[in-house]
Amino acid sequence: MLRETLDTADGFGIFELQERTFVSLANITLFTLLSLVITPFYFWRSPGHMIFTYLIPLIPFIVLYDGYVSALRTRTPEEILSLVNGCSASSDDWSFVHGHDLITSPTGYMTWFVGVRKQKVDIS
Repeated sequence: MLRETLDTADGFGIFELQERTFVSLANITLFTLLSLVITPFYFWRSPGHMIFTYLIPLIPFIVLYDGYVSALRTRTPEEILSLVNGCSASSDDWSFVHGHDLITSPTGYMTWFVGVRKQKVDIS
């Protein structure tokens, strides 16, 4: 997918709301526990939601599993740049920027990576 993007697109962005860190995994765990606390306030009219949250804790398990898998599959900007350099000889035609910004205090960070194709100047 990245190779096709580099060959055909003028730009792309990758935005990750989690990281492959202990803090990120702890946030996911705390979010799952918080969902157990707030469920009765938001879904008190939904017996199915209550059953699959408390009696058969399928919903918390899915939220936790999905969060862990999402965090473990994220890549750092350096890893993305390595993939870009490895999949296309035309990576010199691109300009890349990346960052790491706090979005939810105190530990919720977003990592972003943006690539923009450099403009070619036609002198003719």
